[in-house]
Amino acid sequence: MIPLVEKAGVVGNYLVGHHTEVDTQDELAKLKKTIEMMGYYWVHQNRDEFNEYKSDPKKVDALFKHLMMERLKE
Repeated sequence: MIPLVEKAGVVGNYLVGHHTEVDTQDELAKLKKTIEMMGYYWVHQNRDEFNEYKSDPKKVDALFKHLMMERLKE
């Protein structure tokens, strides 16, 4: 699961060990598609949400299962 963390209008993430930042909706859409094509799940979060999930493994597990089920429905 790849968190896309928004900060001041810029979305950043770490994908395959590299930090990436995007600042337009078009770039964000392309990044989401790349993540999906690699077989990962993405989640768009603000910094507070990211920290909340980071500190609670059970919430991360529940979110992962939710994202997985949504992908299967597609």
